[in-house]
Amino acid sequence: MDDTGHENPASVPPPDDPFVHDDLPLHDSVLESELSPAPPRDDLDADHIHKVTHLRRTAHRSRGYLLIGSAFCAVLGVQLIWNSVGRFRGGYNVIAAAYLMAAAVLLALAWRAFGRAQQFKREADASTLSDPKSPPDLSQLSDGSQSWKNLEDMK
Repeated sequence: MDDTGHENPASVPPPDDPFVHDDLPLHDSVLESELSPAPPRDDLDADHIHKVTHLRRTAHRSRGYLLIGSAFCAVLGVQLIWNSVGRFRGGYNVIAAAYLMAAAVLLALAWRAFGRAQQFKREADASTLSDPKSPPDLSQLSDGSQSWKNLEDMK
């Protein structure tokens, strides 16, 4: 109890959120800056070019790793099939069946890794530029037939 006879409120543990949430309304200038459209992105910006280059390089590297892993799993699966045939001939049917199951898992992994590698290939080859909203205006361009006339005028 405090001096006035009221009980103290129960202590509330501090929230796990490290940020302070303010209940005050935002200023008009802050609100306007959040609502205003972002400036158009420049596709020739150096940071954008570095980002696109890094993403493509990463996609090619990941594709290479997946192709190598796929080949490794496929070769190991074929080797296990070969070993299981020898075990079946020797009368070790349980071990041979285990080899066949492991080979099936490895071949499935190889197939999945190969499919993912194809997806990385499509991602790396995709253009980052969006299609134009309207077709280009080619009416002001000439067909090139005036070039010969320009050469004759130079004489």
